[in-house]
Amino acid sequence: MAGSLAGGSESVCARSLCRKDFGDGQSSGLMVMSLAAGGPAANAGIVAGDIVLSVDGVSARRMRNITARLGTDSIGRTIDLRFIRGGLVTSRQAMITERPNS
Repeated sequence: MAGSLAGGSESVCARSLCRKDFGDGQSSGLMVMSLAAGGPAANAGIVAGDIVLSVDGVSARRMRNITARLGTDSIGRTIDLRFIRGGLVTSRQAMITERPNS
């Protein structure tokens, strides 16, 4: 069973949205499109429209960068999420849970 943050996302160009340099040369991220109620991302305060820049310091330019961090050994681990909300870069922590059966 893999880990989950319980949300859907879409790749976006963050620099064009915010017209900012995030200090690390990163110009893209994953926009949160949906969240599972009571899921790890929602519980961490992530909302639809946030643009995730990194997960535990690993770029979130592509979804595969994130899913690679969510293996079975990640369940129960707390991770750092760096994201943009309202043009400001902020961070929160989320605990990875087991991915629900679909």
